[in-house]
Amino acid sequence: MTRQPLRIGCFQYDTTRALFDGSVSIDGTSATMETAATLPEIFGRVIRGGELDVGELGLTFYLRMLEAGLPYVALPAFPNRAFRHSCVFVNVHSGITGPADLAGKVMGEFGIYGQDSGVWAKGILMDEYGFRPQDCRWVIGGLEQPAAPLDFIPIRIRPTST
Repeated sequence: MTRQPLRIGCFQYDTTRALFDGSVSIDGTSATMETAATLPEIFGRVIRGGELDVGELGLTFYLRMLEAGLPYVALPAFPNRAFRHSCVFVNVHSGITGPADLAGKVMGEFGIYGQDSGVWAKGILMDEYGFRPQDCRWVIGGLEQPAAPLDFIPIRIRPTST
């Protein structure tokens, strides 16, 4: 029986480790697991040229690309399980003692404004504390070094109402 070659791109998590180390296989396939240093690198490989047969892609990236004709079907598989409240960090010297103190502050977000963990964090702060993202100045960056712009995602800027 011929095994279907399958290129899979995702980050190495505890939930995907068995696929990477080969202790679990996918019936009928000859799967090749691929990863990258950051998730946006994997997302770019999925979106730019479809070089992967299966690829991890954040929900916000997928939704942005639907209109552009992304040739993938979304499956409800979530390899990255994270408690999104942990995506908010506050400088201890900032004078911020609670969510209300975030109004008007300079905020940072990884990679692109509106990526998955940022959307969750903003949503939680909005729902629970009345936080208004539009009242802050946003800067975008990387983790260990400045991040290159994510040129594979169309970004629409909506005018803010005054």
